[in-house]
Amino acid sequence: MSLDRSVTINLGGKERKIKFNALGVSQLERMLDDHNVYKMVNGGVIALGDLAKCLYVGLAAYDKKVTIQQVYNWMDEWLLDNSSESLQTLVIIALSKAGVFGFARKVLETENNTLEIEAPPDDEEVGK
Repeated sequence: MSLDRSVTINLGGKERKIKFNALGVSQLERMLDDHNVYKMVNGGVIALGDLAKCLYVGLAAYDKKVTIQQVYNWMDEWLLDNSSESLQTLVIIALSKAGVFGFARKVLETENNTLEIEAPPDDEEVGK
């Protein structure tokens, strides 16, 4: 049984897949200022520049012609209608599926390959 390690994201008006493997994570770490994926994630909020680098490496797994400039353009479009936190969540899921944080098989075998992400209720929901 092959486990799908990719995450699908709509960027640039098209559904695209991002995926990481050990070589890709190593490439990403060379691009990051701290040279460490764990430090990037442990800070709580991933800087937009680091998110772009993550997306670039993750997208390059499927499209070798993608450029960092395209990624920034797609992020600009994404941020018109979506939050950077939702983009960050997708990147973290893809990194988790790659085993960056360990236990990749457990992540990959979760029902329908989804992760539950706890979010605080909207202000409107609190009073109900």
